[in-house]
Amino acid sequence: MQGNGNRPKRLPKVLSRQEIARLYAQINTGCPTGCRNRALLGMMAEAGLRNGEVRHLRRHDIKWNERFVEIRRGKGGKDRVAVSYTHLTLPTN
Repeated sequence: MQGNGNRPKRLPKVLSRQEIARLYAQINTGCPTGCRNRALLGMMAEAGLRNGEVRHLRRHDIKWNERFVEIRRGKGGKDRVAVSYTHLTLPTN
């Protein structure tokens, strides 16, 4: 594949299931920050969110019951909708 300026287009790096499991294991869900981090990591993994997209998320962008996230200012400054295949749960802490 060719990218802009004849540079080869690189595919994004994807974590394996084992690598994701190790990330989850490191999160302390006994505190509110850990619960938040687990929810964000889950959304990134399930819905394919990019780091920059997560940083711009606001609580009202997450449609908890409908299982999707409205992404504002995603790659290329475009808005999009990302679907989660598992039920998004509202953190209780």
